Amino acid sequence: RINPTRGPRLQTLKIYPNLQARGKKTEGDLEAHLNGFRFTVRKAASSDVKHVDILYRNIKHAFFQLSNKASTLILLHFRLKNPIMVGKNSTKDIQFFVEWMDDGESLVDNRRKNMYDRDEFEEENRQKEMKNKLDNEFKKFCDRVQDILPPDDPNEPEGDKIWEWDVPYTDLE
Repeated sequence: RINPTRGPRLQTLKIYPNLQARGKKTEGDLEAHLNGFRFTVRKAASSDVKHVDILYRNIKHAFFQLSNKASTLILLHFRLKNPIMVGKNSTKDIQFFVEWMDDGESLVDNRRKNMYDRDEFEEENRQKEMKNKLDNEFKKFCDRVQDILPPDDPNEPEGDKIWEWDVPYTDLE
């Protein structure tokens, strides 16, 4: 969900810690600007929380995790140098994520399905395609953000960036 006419942007993400009090997950768009990220809430429950801003220079570590067999999440995790206010809480860790599997789908029900059923096979292929599409969109977003990050040393514009994306290792089977 990257809009090619704007800066790097991901749409329909959820944020943690949550901005809404009643356990309802807050959905919005994450957009990269020249000096940081802005998460804009789609349907704000209250008028005071409409966006969350994160400056690039305040990010200590940035993690990008693709989906895998053990998780239905694709996420971006930021560990901050200084805490920021997210809703009414101060936090040093913030995550943006997408769940690529439907909420109503149960992993227990999948064991009882017939693997030779044509509809089930097509549904599984659609889910794989959707997962791959989301993984690619997140990867493109991270690559484009890496390109616009400011340099660590302002005197060396072509030098190292202020941080790089880390990807967690998964155990080999």
